[in-house]
Amino acid sequence: MQLQLLPLENKYKTQLPKFNRKANLHCLNSKRLDMTGSIVSLGIEIVNAHSIKCELMRLLVLQYNTYSLIGELMAKPHMLVNVLKGLLKAHKMTYRQIGQSLGLSEASIKRLFATGNFTIERLDQICLLMGLEIADLVRMADAESHRLNELTEAQEKELVSDSKLLLVAFLAINGWPFDAILKQYKFAEAELIRCFVILDKLKLIELLPNNRFKLLTATNFSWRKNGPILEFFTEHMKQDYFVGDFHAENEAIMFAPGMLSESACMIMLKKMELLVSEFNAINHQDAGLPIEQRSAFSMVVALRPWKPSIFSTLRKT
Repeated sequence: MQLQLLPLENKYKTQLPKFNRKANLHCLNSKRLDMTGSIVSLGIEIVNAHSIKCELMRLLVLQYNTYSLIGELMAKPHMLVNVLKGLLKAHKMTYRQIGQSLGLSEASIKRLFATGNFTIERLDQICLLMGLEIADLVRMADAESHRLNELTEAQEKELVSDSKLLLVAFLAINGWPFDAILKQYKFAEAELIRCFVILDKLKLIELLPNNRFKLLTATNFSWRKNGPILEFFTEHMKQDYFVGDFHAENEAIMFAPGMLSESACMIMLKKMELLVSEFNAINHQDAGLPIEQRSAFSMVVALRPWKPSIFSTLRKT
């Protein structure tokens, strides 16, 4: 396979062929190039780094690594999509505006973001609308891919065993700084520091000087399916989540009974996963807002075979 390259500065355009941005991503492997001596990979052969200008070599390596990373990240499209959504929100761009710029309908853009089925060309077009290079998007998504997606079962058990530690973990994940927790919750300073030290050992956060911390969780971080924390919240949900009505303007409960085939059920489960991912992405974006502008919300999404027991008594055996 012969890998082509992006056009470089004018003085190099005559030396290198143009990069085909519609290239099949799966043809790119994850091998990284370096700037030492000869480089032979995927049909690229440079006899010696000193035979061309160092700047040309640097740009070539940067471009190859960028598109190699895209190939890796496209195997996990939600990472690219989550980063892209965050960038769009930061630039105050809507799906409708993107569609108008690209000559597509708003529905088509929504479908692209829902499925993550982007080509390199389409990603590049959207990045250009924000004044960014596709390399910027790749670097952000690559950094996101190295963040924590979920804890081990043992780690979750440790959190559940200590209600204060679990609370601090929830607040830290949602962007609460140390001083705000200390001000609004019943913690002694030494006690709160102890919780932060444990979260650092669990790799949820990285402690920094002056009780600051860096969050190490990914945008799509979630608790383990059927794990200790989910079981903990499910039990408490039964006790108080559904108590009272859902009549406030910022509340809603929806119930949709029906009869589905197994294939239709699988489709719905996939859509539920996408909805939860969307919730997590929006929550991650809002983490940068002042605490006074945010409130604790929980979204419950459920699907299972079920019919009211009162109906079952009327069914013939």
